[in-house]
Amino acid sequence: MSEVPKDELGFIAYYHKHKNDIKDILNDLKEFELKRYSDMMRTLTKLREKLEGKLKE
Repeated sequence: MSEVPKDELGFIAYYHKHKNDIKDILNDLKEFELKRYSDMMRTLTKLREKLEGKLKE
């Protein structure tokens, strides 16, 4: 994902371009809230790896 723009129109364009990625991240975080500590760490690791993969694209 690219850097988030500071102006409103730029942010709206950024949001629409990355909407599915943002939804995926939010869904992963919802899962995180419902887990035990060890599962939370696995979920955070999975989320970090997913985001690192997106940054390489």
